[in-house]
Amino acid sequence: MGAWGEKLFESDEDLDIADMLALEAGVDSMLHPDNADVTRHILKDGDIIQQMFDRRQKMRPQPKYEPVILGALAMMWGCRISASHMKLLKRVNRQADSSNVKKTQMKDALRNWKNDGLPWEFDRAVGMVEAIERKITEGFEGQAGSDCEPGPSGAVKRGNEEIEAPEKAAQPKKIRADGAYHDSNYDGSFDHLLN
Repeated sequence: MGAWGEKLFESDEDLDIADMLALEAGVDSMLHPDNADVTRHILKDGDIIQQMFDRRQKMRPQPKYEPVILGALAMMWGCRISASHMKLLKRVNRQADSSNVKKTQMKDALRNWKNDGLPWEFDRAVGMVEAIERKITEGFEGQAGSDCEPGPSGAVKRGNEEIEAPEKAAQPKKIRADGAYHDSNYDGSFDHLLN
């Protein structure tokens, strides 16, 4: 699993957990939904978040990091979190095997968020492609000792070697009507193995 930063949602693990939680909640995404109003309605106007916390609280062994991501997403949407689930979040966050930056972000949110239906804004996570592009740009924009420069094709040149610029982000996976993931980059060549 990769990470391109130390903040919440700057790793494959965090994004995978967020996708799994969105699927469980019945929304297309909790980070970048197609329709934010529909997602907000589903998450805030029912008790789906509380049910999701209840399931994690009853699991044995209890998930060590998943509740942190669930809590962060719930706070970002302004979903109310019960006192027992806030207690769970505080305990799990202390014990989580994650970066100190993530733990500090969550600790700050748990301490300062009012739990009054208003969303909490975490420090903006940087997407992987954006992080790569920033690293490439920083490599040739006035940094002392940098030997990188943009090539004619837009790729980066280091000495005589041309390094390809990052591709645009792949299209996100979509959930089909039957509940399965559909990757728009997949050509179906292995479907015969599933039958």
